[in-house]
Amino acid sequence: MFLSEVIDYLRDQMRMTFKILLLCLAGLLLLSSARRANADSGWKTTTVDSDGDVGWYTSIAVDPSDRPHISYHDKTKGTLKYAVWNGSTWNTSTVDSNGQVGWDTSLKLDSSGFPHISYYDNTNGVLRYAWWDGSSWIMSVVDYEKQVGWYSSLALDLRDFPHISYYDVTDGYLKYAKWMGSAWYTPDVDTSGPVGEFTSLALDLSNYAHISYYDRKNGDLKYAVWNGSTWDISIVDSEGDVGQWSSLALDQNDRAHISYYDVTDGDLKYAVWNGSTWDISIVDSEGDVGQCTSMALDTKGHPHISYFDPTNRNLKYAVFTGYSWSISTIDSVGEVGWCASMALDADDNPHISYYDITNGDLKYAVYSESFIPELPPPLNYYYIIIPAIVIPLLAITVFLVRQGKISRKFSKILFGVLILALILTVVAWLLSLFQFS
Repeated sequence: MFLSEVIDYLRDQMRMTFKILLLCLAGLLLLSSARRANADSGWKTTTVDSDGDVGWYTSIAVDPSDRPHISYHDKTKGTLKYAVWNGSTWNTSTVDSNGQVGWDTSLKLDSSGFPHISYYDNTNGVLRYAWWDGSSWIMSVVDYEKQVGWYSSLALDLRDFPHISYYDVTDGYLKYAKWMGSAWYTPDVDTSGPVGEFTSLALDLSNYAHISYYDRKNGDLKYAVWNGSTWDISIVDSEGDVGQWSSLALDQNDRAHISYYDVTDGDLKYAVWNGSTWDISIVDSEGDVGQCTSMALDTKGHPHISYFDPTNRNLKYAVFTGYSWSISTIDSVGEVGWCASMALDADDNPHISYYDITNGDLKYAVYSESFIPELPPPLNYYYIIIPAIVIPLLAITVFLVRQGKISRKFSKILFGVLILALILTVVAWLLSLFQFS
């Protein structure tokens, strides 16, 4: 009897509530439609340098003030260039103009915010290095034996000493260079060649080097780690021809995350070391996608990847939300996105430098707001706990009113508060559904 009374009472009182929920749902559907139509509206793109054919082999870093620094190659003049945002405009300058220089640049900022750049000197076939000391650029040759320096990747240790991984073109080896304080140490890492193209370097908490790279001989993605006395080398992925355009990042536990291109299937792939084996997944498989990958991990350890879509000739971006990959097109005006490089600022907003093939310009894109939705995902425990508390309270309220324990006026107020809590819970759940879709 009591149950039927509760049901009748709730049915009468919930009619308006259901109408409100239907209106909310209709509004959310319209909002979702508009959101999907303008999914990439948070991205802002701009041209950094358009003086000649510029923007090849870009590399980007963001300083503590969230200002981007970019190294790149000027194909028209054959020089290495550098651009920095000063807060109101881009300042561009030439770093090295001695011959055809500035290929395969890699840029990092030291503890003082000064830029360091590794790059290939095509005139002399050597690996070079430049750093800003606060007043001028200091340049040096890192390795000059044979033809060396392709696919350079730079990292700075806790003393701001540079470490560089690169490819020895002559011998087909993966090499590594480390500044010892007074001279460069340049050992071979993997000599089972041809191996070592598309290198990416990161340093762990012990300042040991980790390198992802492509094994052209076997078509594999490989991974090398310095353990303090020797190099531990392993195969990450050997399914088909995989491993080009690798990009490596280490999380707070020094576990490796790698984005890379699957040549066989034309997919963007992602591998992460779980402590005992590699977990491998496909990020994007729409058409031929995944060249020029650049990856960074945010403060939650979630990977962000920028990459080139050869099918549509666009710049694309993927971020793992913690539950699924969210993919968007950043720039589709002309043929854009080659030589892309990405970095995250202190708020986890992505900054990307890239080459505009159509116009021969260096371009830059930034997402102005946090890209990852802050609402909990569907079926989060909040959506279970709140109804579990509210619904029994509704039943208790009805019971107390029927028993004359509380006034109807007070019960209406309490009932309204509880119904509002239910409405807000449902709305939040629906919003999370659309944001994570």
